[in-house]
Amino acid sequence: MRARPGTPPGRSVAVHGSDDRVNATVRNLAWIAVLALGLSVASAAGTPGSVNTTYGVDGVADGGAFYAEDAVVLADGSVLLAGIDPSGTTETFAVRKIDADGNLDTDFGTSGVAAVFGAPPRSQNWARTIVVGPDGRIFVGGQRTYTTQVTSGKGKKQTTEDVDVTVGSVLALNADGSVDTDFGDDGYLDGIVAHDLAVRGTSASYDVLIASTSGVQVEVAGSGKGKKGGTQTVDTLELAIHAVDGFSGADVTSFGQDGVLLDDPSETTNDIPLAMHMDGLGRIVVMMRHSDAFSSAEAVLV
Repeated sequence: MRARPGTPPGRSVAVHGSDDRVNATVRNLAWIAVLALGLSVASAAGTPGSVNTTYGVDGVADGGAFYAEDAVVLADGSVLLAGIDPSGTTETFAVRKIDADGNLDTDFGTSGVAAVFGAPPRSQNWARTIVVGPDGRIFVGGQRTYTTQVTSGKGKKQTTEDVDVTVGSVLALNADGSVDTDFGDDGYLDGIVAHDLAVRGTSASYDVLIASTSGVQVEVAGSGKGKKGGTQTVDTLELAIHAVDGFSGADVTSFGQDGVLLDDPSETTNDIPLAMHMDGLGRIVVMMRHSDAFSSAEAVLV
């Protein structure tokens, strides 16, 4: 899990939590620890690199039963944690806020937690990436499960049953943790599996960039020889960056092709985005992994 930039001068904030992408055993630990490290000799925290014991309890803010997948540090020193709230009978897509003193910010959401997409029971809902817009609104990418009715058969044999559907989703929250229902469809965009998020623009007008993948079919040479070689179709996953308006969630059609930019649809490798950031020149930097070189990654400038 990573903590995004925004730490106040003179202090470093390290976020530690469960992460099933690292270790399945660690994933079962339902707790969060946020450590504040003093980096200034003149600060009350003590010597450089020492734990700031004035933060939380002896330098640790315990976020309670929560699986953290991502975090962002705000300019005032507070921390937003995106992940899973496992309380009750379901795993809930949730965001928690810890204030600059290391306490749960009870003014955020409901008693410090903005929890959505918590039904049906045993559903798989999780927030995996989070970013904050220049106006303080919060965007969270992850997965949600909802129940829909499916009808099958005809006449007297026709039946209707509830079916759970799981989709990738991007959620918009206001700065206070309430859902921004003006964004997308009542606050969320379905159908995009967000591996990472970034924003570009100003508080008056900005885009939300969503790093994802898109299924592509590529024609390659067959395995035979000569005229019998022929061609075959290979299914691949390519890096796809979606750009949507930060206020409405509508596609930014001037970006890429109708709001979507594909890395290289002619490649036969699977490209999985790992992280995405905006650099100082306004370019999009994406770190991604190739399936044919699983331990390597490359940076793509857009």
